[in-house]
Amino acid sequence: MTNEIFTTIISRLNFSLRHKTPVILQSEATECGIACLAMVCGHYGLDIDLFNFRQRFGSASQGVTMMSLSKTADHAGLKSRALSLDLNEIRQLKLPCILHWGMNHYVVLTKVRKSSFIVHDPALGKRVIGNQEMSNYFTGIALELWPDQNFQQEKAKSRLRLLDLMRNIIGLKSTLLKIFAFSVVVEAIGLLLPIGTQLVTDHVIMAHDQSLLSVICIGLVFFTLFRTFISMLRAWTSLTLNTLTNIQWKTTLFDHLASLPLSFFEKRHLGDIQSRFSSLDTIRSTFTNSIVSGIIDSIMTIGLLIMLTLYGGWLTWVVVGFTLCYAIMRFATYRFYRRVAEEQVIKGARSSGNDSNLLIVFYVQIVPDDFVMQLHRF
Repeated sequence: MTNEIFTTIISRLNFSLRHKTPVILQSEATECGIACLAMVCGHYGLDIDLFNFRQRFGSASQGVTMMSLSKTADHAGLKSRALSLDLNEIRQLKLPCILHWGMNHYVVLTKVRKSSFIVHDPALGKRVIGNQEMSNYFTGIALELWPDQNFQQEKAKSRLRLLDLMRNIIGLKSTLLKIFAFSVVVEAIGLLLPIGTQLVTDHVIMAHDQSLLSVICIGLVFFTLFRTFISMLRAWTSLTLNTLTNIQWKTTLFDHLASLPLSFFEKRHLGDIQSRFSSLDTIRSTFTNSIVSGIIDSIMTIGLLIMLTLYGGWLTWVVVGFTLCYAIMRFATYRFYRRVAEEQVIKGARSSGNDSNLLIVFYVQIVPDDFVMQLHRF
């Protein structure tokens, strides 16, 4: 038996203590079915996003049925079995499986607990639901899936790199260089100011040297004013970076949306389109703030480590220890924070879409026709 055959057998058996089913959100109103299939494929080793899944296996513009889901699963290398069952039989299903949900939706059931169920909803993300909600929305139809001999484990994802976003921003390099230079000056002065206090304590008070005290005070006032001036320049440069990024990214996004066919908008809710602009604001804010704070924190960290090494001795290791504890805590809570952020974006898009639909209904049904005619004439 060769190593290649042995590796293939092991990958088929999939000896793993923890099987993770990814959460893949639908981008179109009728893509809940293929999003669920992509999640099941990801559980068995085909790490694929919705775009590549759609390109490989296609998608239905008017939604999918259990039969079409089964055919698509067969093309993806998955065996399937459609079942009709009662709620008390749901614990016997092979997980993860696809559930028909609310007569017009599909979700992936990933785990069954004693009094709750964990589902991956392509419209809402990961959810924990109770027995009552399961009874209200589960229609009694499920689709079990498992890999066959033609199933291939691979990674097929199209990711937009940060460098691709940064490359098209005009004036980015010069602005970042200015922010870096201003940050070096500000943080260097911030580290030098305590030295003035040390000189006053060690030399002026002990020697009662009034002239040295005057020189130190004048120097401290000068460096404080100079640091304030440089901080204002850095804030202005950061605002410039924020404005440049905002204008260029939104212009690019609007031009791209304007070039898309009408079918793109017909398959999506109004809130989904609006959420792309609001999400762009979040990305831009995180991008610009992370760059500025990253530059400042890096310079400050290096300077403080040097000062602690020269003056603190063992206190340096105390600071390093607390920093490691903080980093571990942030790393441990990252997944939870990311899931909450995704839910916030999804619910914000739904809320924005509902508000816009209400305005459209108000405009069409409530506003008198003669008033609308007067507005158009004006």
